[in-house]
Parts: sequence; structure tokens; C-alpha cells
Amino acid sequence: MKQTVNTPTPTATPAPTAIPTLGVPDIQVDIIEIFYNGSGTTEPDEYVEFKNIGNSTIQLEGWTLRDNAGHTYVFPNYSMMPNQVCRVYTNQIHPEWCGFNFGSSSAIWNNSGDCAYLYDASANLLDQFCY
Repeated sequence: MKQTVNTPTPTATPAPTAIPTLGVPDIQVDIIEIFYNGSGTTEPDEYVEFKNIGNSTIQLEGWTLRDNAGHTYVFPNYSMMPNQVCRVYTNQIHPEWCGFNFGSSSAIWNNSGDCAYLYDASANLLDQFCY
């Protein structure tokens, strides 16, 4: 008598669902701090601090930094080195922090809460930071 062996039918393992991420894979930049409670009524010393956490130099020309109210800073031609930290001030120039500033005569970052959004030159959202 012939014996029948029941072999289980393999089932396909579903592929994991991709988790959406911010940014562009080759560009790794993190907003690491927002100093939002500056001095004086115009708070010129407020800043957003961000870091190139990747291994490649990044060209910032045409990138933008925005807040919830639509204040927008457009970055000039600047090469940011790996591990470099830069700041964008409300209305001060600090060459030791890359020299970026909004040039605003009034405060940018709300003391009661706000968000910073960093976009590349193709309008891809690279990072956001809210407080």
C-alpha cells in the first residue's frame, strides 16, 4: 500500500510595511535645539541649531528654515561639513556658528510654543522640531 505524506503548503510571509521617514536618505541633518526666549523685546539672540549627522558635506544653498507663522529663511551657498553645527539667529550674526540670520527686527520663535521645519532645495522636509 502506498503511503500518502501530507506536506504543508508554505505560506507567503508578508513584507513589512514601510514606515515613512522624513528627509532624503543621503542627507542626515537634525535640528537639535531652539533657543526661543531671547533677550530684549525683539529677541535678536534667538536661534535654531542644527547638525550634519551624516558622513558627507552638504550644500545648503536654497534650503529653507520655516516656523508655524511662515517666517522663512533661505540659505545661501554654504557647505556644511560632517558633524558641523550651525545656527540661524533671529537678528545676530555669529560667524562661529556659520553666520546665518533672519535679519528680523522682531522675534521669530514664540515663547509659548512653535515648530521649526528644515527643507532642502527641492522642498523635501528633512527635519522638524517642536517645543
